[in-house]
Amino acid sequence: MNRTRGLRLLCLGQTLQLAGLSVSMPYLALYLNTDRALGMGLVGVFLAVTVLAGAFGSAVGGRLSDRAGRRVVMVGALVARAAFTWLLAEAIAGGWRLAALAAVQMAGAFLGNLYFPAAQAWVAERWQSHERVEAFGWLRVASNLGWAVGPAVGGFFLAGSYAPMFRVTSAVCLLTALYIRAALPDEPVQLPCGPCASSGVPIPPPNGVAAWLGTAVSPFRGTVDPRFARMCAWTVVLGTVMSQLVAPLSVHAVRYAGVAPGKVGLLFSLNGFLVVALQAPVAKALRGRRISKALWGGSVLYAVGYAAVGRAGGFAGLAAAMVVITLGEITVSPGLSALSANLAGPGELGRYAGLNGFAHHTGSALGPLLGGAALQYLSPRHPAAPWLLVALLALTAAAGFRGLGRRLADDEDGFKKAPALPEPALEAA
Repeated sequence: MNRTRGLRLLCLGQTLQLAGLSVSMPYLALYLNTDRALGMGLVGVFLAVTVLAGAFGSAVGGRLSDRAGRRVVMVGALVARAAFTWLLAEAIAGGWRLAALAAVQMAGAFLGNLYFPAAQAWVAERWQSHERVEAFGWLRVASNLGWAVGPAVGGFFLAGSYAPMFRVTSAVCLLTALYIRAALPDEPVQLPCGPCASSGVPIPPPNGVAAWLGTAVSPFRGTVDPRFARMCAWTVVLGTVMSQLVAPLSVHAVRYAGVAPGKVGLLFSLNGFLVVALQAPVAKALRGRRISKALWGGSVLYAVGYAAVGRAGGFAGLAAAMVVITLGEITVSPGLSALSANLAGPGELGRYAGLNGFAHHTGSALGPLLGGAALQYLSPRHPAAPWLLVALLALTAAAGFRGLGRRLADDEDGFKKAPALPEPALEAA
């Protein structure tokens, strides 16, 4: 299959899956707070634990895809997500205990997140090191299209029970599994040139229960490139910064910036629109340029944007800050996936994608907890203080990525030199 057509098919599946997930998942916190009378502090803990379960799923999914194949892991993850989301709907309809509800949600997050590193590895093994930022940019556009559609559909269910919206998510995930199974080939791929492609060593899939269990823990065993370990550390920091976008910013907007609750959603609509409109052209502009510089520049944009949040008053000020934050997002996000692929060793594209996803999810779990604590203890006296701390974290990540860039070869950093122009012929005297 032509790789461009394959990417389009994968992007369509990504949009379909994320649209299905966002029908219900954004409303889980609302259900816990309103229908189950769970305080927002405990809701934050519930969501953080769920994100951590997804982080481990990401790490395991990448390694499994190295062993068993990309498509089989993607399809299996979607089927498992569909099953556990249906079970979650039954738990909501039946009023199960919160502990059982949490167990079902964690299992669904763990198994469902097996999908994403497998999809990233599928892309990475078909694009060269200097092309990957652009390819991953299209995957992000597809994801944001899905997230733009789903919540609007889920809103129609709010007048009734929450259970039906989770059943819709389950059905869409199952439909996506069937689509991925039919649309994508699973043939062996000759890795493109680059540091991760020095050999296309085939690795046999696990055989037996013990082998599968060993594969499940193997992402965290063995060595990794020390530069990749540094990258993951800065990814945790940046993930903490990125995850301030939803819950902490929403609370700050209403309590301290004077934004009406009904207008908060417009800020996130602005974010989604900008990502869909600008992600592809920005990723194309970054093609062949140094990824570390993009990560550095995007982190600085995050710092400027979040510092502006602390100083903003009213909707217009926060909207301007959101534009800067979104520019940071679209500059950073494809580069994280591309750089992890470029640093991967032979047969480890999935493992590195999974470990990078684990790092990002860990930051995403820490972010709302730290942001919530800062809003509770710092904002009443100094509303800008939490956002200045977030900006400081972003600058710390920027410095880390800039230092990392000095340790990367050109091809590892996604840099491709322009072809030299031919020497002009000497004119005869």
